[in-house]
Amino acid sequence: MITKPVPALLCTPTGHGPTNRPTPELAQALELREATASNARSTVTFQTAVSDAKDLARQFGRSVTEDDFMNLDRFEVIMRLATTGGVSSR
Repeated sequence: MITKPVPALLCTPTGHGPTNRPTPELAQALELREATASNARSTVTFQTAVSDAKDLARQFGRSVTEDDFMNLDRFEVIMRLATTGGVSSR
């Protein structure tokens, strides 16, 4: 997962206050997120922030919501496992 929140990556100091221009870090973070979502067949997710929860809820499908990802307790995870029979849906 991405270690910095996306809004922090968007605001780069320019000497004139924060700006919302694309940065190399943002491009790398988005590329990493896309590559991970496309290539990782099994996914284990711990509690997430709002922006990550939205993306993960979309990836996991209707069986979990954004709130499910944001409200996990310690030692709880949401998993999507890939097996020879396919990818789990619950």
